[in-house]
Amino acid sequence: MADQDDNILHLSNPITVTVGKEERTVSTLTFRAPKAKDLRVRDQAKGDVDATIRMIALLTNEPVQVIDELGASDFTAAAGKVAGFIETSPATGKT
Repeated sequence: MADQDDNILHLSNPITVTVGKEERTVSTLTFRAPKAKDLRVRDQAKGDVDATIRMIALLTNEPVQVIDELGASDFTAAAGKVAGFIETSPATGKT
């Protein structure tokens, strides 16, 4: 199981967004581990970037419009967090 701190991404460039009537600054994203049903989002997306944006939004409980405003380096770091949850290690056999 991952350490809770491993699930937190501190943004190098915090963003200020307006969601509804609320303006707020987002400086961290906290990820949860995906469930199998969450992976359907990838299959329903229009492309790789869209799938990644939707997965980040889903796993951080942030609206897509918040994720859309991430700087490129923060988006890449967030995408790495998502990939870390769903990548599998190659099976190893006996040596």
